[in-house]
Amino acid sequence: MTAGNWTILAILAAGASALLSDSPPGASQPASSQSASTASTQPASVQTRPASQPTSQSTWNMSDVVPGGLLAGFYVNIPMDSVDDLKKSPAFRLPADETVRLENFTLTDNPGIDYGTLVRGYIIPPADGRYVFFISSDDASELLLGDGEDPKGKKIIASLDTWSGPGEWNKYPSQTSKPVSLAANRRYYVEVLHKQGRGPSHLAVGWQLPDGTLERPIPGKRLAAPLPIAPIATSITFPATRPAAEHGMHKYFRAVDAKGPKFSFTMSYLLFLPKGYEASPKPVPMLVYLHGNTHQGENLDGILNEGPAHRLAENRELREWFPFLALFPQLPPERRFETRGSAIAIAELIRHVARTYRVDSDRIYLTGLSMGGQGTWHLAMESPELFAAIAPISAPAVNPELAAERLKMPVWIICGGSDDWYTKGSRQMRDALISAGTTVKFTEHPGEGHGVWDHCYPDRKFYEWFLENRRGQPASRIATQPASRSASQPASAATRQSQ
Repeated sequence: MTAGNWTILAILAAGASALLSDSPPGASQPASSQSASTASTQPASVQTRPASQPTSQSTWNMSDVVPGGLLAGFYVNIPMDSVDDLKKSPAFRLPADETVRLENFTLTDNPGIDYGTLVRGYIIPPADGRYVFFISSDDASELLLGDGEDPKGKKIIASLDTWSGPGEWNKYPSQTSKPVSLAANRRYYVEVLHKQGRGPSHLAVGWQLPDGTLERPIPGKRLAAPLPIAPIATSITFPATRPAAEHGMHKYFRAVDAKGPKFSFTMSYLLFLPKGYEASPKPVPMLVYLHGNTHQGENLDGILNEGPAHRLAENRELREWFPFLALFPQLPPERRFETRGSAIAIAELIRHVARTYRVDSDRIYLTGLSMGGQGTWHLAMESPELFAAIAPISAPAVNPELAAERLKMPVWIICGGSDDWYTKGSRQMRDALISAGTTVKFTEHPGEGHGVWDHCYPDRKFYEWFLENRRGQPASRIATQPASRSASQPASAATRQSQ
């Protein structure tokens, strides 16, 4: 085998969208209302995956419109964070840089920073009556609704001039529409303009049905848009050199290259081999950890100063016992786990490491804190077949409807009881998963804020929970466990900057 680069081709399902009228997008009438050695690894093989394609400017053929989702077009490199900044940008008059299909009225995967989004399609009410709409986003957004299929009658019915937390539907009165009378089974044009500056990003739309039922977000069965078309290749590239073999930490700098239709980035990672790995032929379990925000970079320092890697470095007893091969990917600066391509690249890195080392493929586990907890949800939904169990910590809700559909492995959700929307989002994900029959363990630390991971990552019992689970085992328990503050360092207060 020669040294060089090996490429995984991930074929991503594409979306097509179009301008629905001669009027510009968003035009509307206002409504009244990280000793570590340096090494790298062996090559990988071909994988396949669904992706997207730039939009074209043409009119939708109504016969191509099918139930089950919406189309979201991304417009990149547009600075600032208001919807007006999006509307005024010349780039917004051109075809979208990338288009994806949403499975429900939630946008959690995105291009990164300084972009705008145009979400379009049709909404189909299940009954006659008056509906109330809600919008939640970061940063600003406008929700527009037509009086039928024709977009020309669209009006702004709800909006946000700033940001709200994930699932925070009532931060401002403008997020809620006035009641709107709709007819059962009729298609109504719906549109959202969303502008993201920097930092966290999300978008969701919900409604209240005439009988008082809340659907937040609105499920895919109420939506319609054209089907996806043509595939585009995405490559994940690794250097082909000698793998690590000795117990301890091993650094891999800029060891993953990811390229897609609208993203290109490199990633470093840290690898821990458990004691006795080099002497035993037995496969070992793998633990994957996703870091929090502000721990991005290229030198792996951000991995070594928080989470399991930090605890392994400072705690010899834990390090000597730790039975896992542990993988700690580090995102580059400014990138987040929900940014387009991050989950795909990490999933392929996990497969690459599992092929290169003696990993028990039925015992691969995933955890993360804060932004990495959010990334845990994203990655688990991107590649649920990889994981035997997951444990997101201090994470907001991420597409509960889709999580309930895709996540069948045991889940341990951990949060502080006084952590604003992280607490609310954790409870929301718990409820959605339990309703779908998923095995859920839920721990909420009363009165604590964001940093409750200080209870978990030093604790051997936390890791022992993972070892109880193997991929494909039947669900056997559902547990809700309140937790009191332990003698560890007090949890820090939640701030938006630490997401």
